Amino acid sequence: MPKRDFGDYENPPARPAEQRVEEFRQEVRALNAQFASWVARNSSDNGDKLWDSGLRDYLKYAAKVRGEFKDVLVATGSSDPDLPSGMIFMMGQGDMNQLGLGEDVIEVYTPEPLRFEGGLRVVKVACGGMHTLALTEGGVLFSWGVNDEGGLGRDARGGHLALQQGATAGSECIPDRVKFPNKEKIAAISAGDSHSVAVDASGGLWGWGCFRDSGGKFGFNVKVEIQYVPAQVATKGPILDISSGNDHVLALSRSGQVLTWGCAEQGRLGRIRKEDSDAKTKKGDTAWKQNLLTPSVLSMLSSVKSVGCGAYSSFAVTASQEVYACGLNNYGQLGIQEEGEGGEDGKSAFFSPRAVATLKGKRVNKIVGGEHHSFALTEGGTLLAFGRPTYGRLGRNDVNVDEDDRHWLPAPVHGFNNLEVVSCAAGLSVSGAITSDGQVYTWGSGGEALLGKPEGQDENERFPRQIQGLKGSGLSISFGGQHAGLFYSDLWFLVFLGPCAPPCLLPVFECLLLFVAMPLTRMPVAIPLTYMLVAIAAHTCLSQ
Repeated sequence: MPKRDFGDYENPPARPAEQRVEEFRQEVRALNAQFASWVARNSSDNGDKLWDSGLRDYLKYAAKVRGEFKDVLVATGSSDPDLPSGMIFMMGQGDMNQLGLGEDVIEVYTPEPLRFEGGLRVVKVACGGMHTLALTEGGVLFSWGVNDEGGLGRDARGGHLALQQGATAGSECIPDRVKFPNKEKIAAISAGDSHSVAVDASGGLWGWGCFRDSGGKFGFNVKVEIQYVPAQVATKGPILDISSGNDHVLALSRSGQVLTWGCAEQGRLGRIRKEDSDAKTKKGDTAWKQNLLTPSVLSMLSSVKSVGCGAYSSFAVTASQEVYACGLNNYGQLGIQEEGEGGEDGKSAFFSPRAVATLKGKRVNKIVGGEHHSFALTEGGTLLAFGRPTYGRLGRNDVNVDEDDRHWLPAPVHGFNNLEVVSCAAGLSVSGAITSDGQVYTWGSGGEALLGKPEGQDENERFPRQIQGLKGSGLSISFGGQHAGLFYSDLWFLVFLGPCAPPCLLPVFECLLLFVAMPLTRMPVAIPLTYMLVAIAAHTCLSQ
């Protein structure tokens, strides 16, 4: 399929909402018209590789358009403008009900599907320390796992109600719905050790649970120690995306500003001086605590397009693909050679955002962090790793995994066989990525059943290893403290369906997609016909 030049949408000028919507529709029509034309030109070719390549080119540019017009999709109520719906698979430890598979399931080695009542399909998963969130179609949020500090956002047996009333109708061990006051549709989610955050389709920010610091419970806000149900969090403008560390949050506004709040230790908030970051020296200072627990703008950053958190670190990528970082840097996990200006040893953290020179010119689109390591995903699909090397969590062939050194200079992860990486995640000492062919890879520590390998195969993996036995196309992976969730889709063509197609055509189109989503590479004769049908149906629906 020929490459398309989508132009520069990184900084779209302010336009009336109707004009932005129309521009999006025109781009969709043009892409689908080109795909239909390509199908027509290649209809006589039964080669599996050609058709597979053409489809993936289509999805690649479709995802790019959706990303560049994310403001339109969020404004029109799409529950998640970047991902189609699908299902999730869980693996790892479940002794605290964090797998959602029932109270008797305490460990899962190879990924197990988690099904929702009524057949609801999932659009996003976020794993916290010992709890999990899943966003389903229609913007409905579910939660399960530990609720001692309110991370589930609902009444659940085993949580605070169990201490007061005994067993309740709700349960921590299986998914149950998180209710919002006005049935708000949720568009983005994140989870930390004991807190959860959500953004609704209008850009409203919600939070619940509790932040912690080195002294224990720090609180949800200055008046509430533990927030057990979703509470709206005030911001000066609508929020586009969010990311959680262990006990802090970054929010990206639709205007490109970054807001931070939570625990300030190790410089992770980027706006609190070293001398003001330790709660032990500020005990009883209500104004100081309110400052930390209130979302506030990082004034030195602007035109930011993505944010990411490590356990104790924060990252921002601007529209010009400059990367800024703050927080803990004891293993070089910020990508900065200098250790920093503060921390317990006096030189292990940065307390304000600093430009990451090692990533300059790398065309970085996204950064994610674990406890002591980080990944930068470039525009071309290269995954760069930096930080702590032990257990093989970096996936690099130029480091010694037996030596606990600082590796601050980013270098490519080894072992993807020239495939582009489209999504990545970092946990405590494990890592995961998804390549452009929809395959899921994991590497790092094998001790917590987080690599998706059969029971008894608990050795560490130094390089990415493909998880076997999963059907469909992987879209994202999320690591919690000792568990992980994989988001999979078996409907590869649901790229623009939700926000664009006329409602009356959805059942017909989805039936077609269900048929086409069978293992296409095993049906060479049917491939041209089914692709043509998809192209015609998509072109017809999306041109309305």
